[in-house]
Amino acid sequence: MGFIGNLKNVKGIWLLGAGLLVGIALIVIGSVDYTLGRPKEEETRRTDIIDTSDYVEKLERQVAALIERIDGAGVASVLITLESDSEHVYAYDSKNGSREYLTIGAGTSESPVLLRRMTPRLRGIAVVCSGGDNPVVQQKIISMLCALFDLPSTKVFVSG
Repeated sequence: MGFIGNLKNVKGIWLLGAGLLVGIALIVIGSVDYTLGRPKEEETRRTDIIDTSDYVEKLERQVAALIERIDGAGVASVLITLESDSEHVYAYDSKNGSREYLTIGAGTSESPVLLRRMTPRLRGIAVVCSGGDNPVVQQKIISMLCALFDLPSTKVFVSG
């Protein structure tokens, strides 16, 4: 009769009500998705794709502007293809033969330590310019692009 007797007085009812509210609050807080503020992995990949396409477009504009400065090349259009997307190199700690990535933060805000982001590797470059049929201009453009991007001449095409 002790528990029921305590509920009969006003103080007991208040304690029961407060305990019930605290329990409900804990259930609600425990079910909240804490990743709402952080980008999900899929969103991060989409951002990387956008960053890669922006990188290629910017590179194409810069290369076209550089080619147009070569005497006799004229107006240039450039297309760059990639062999791979950008790569991320993360820090890791290898203990006892296991490989564990180092992270910053704690709990739900934990993220791996990024050492460097490597730019995408180029597969090839195609250039179309008004002076591209001239063998001297072709050689200048091919030599420049091979030196800039460390590509063999077989990966660079120039036409008029």
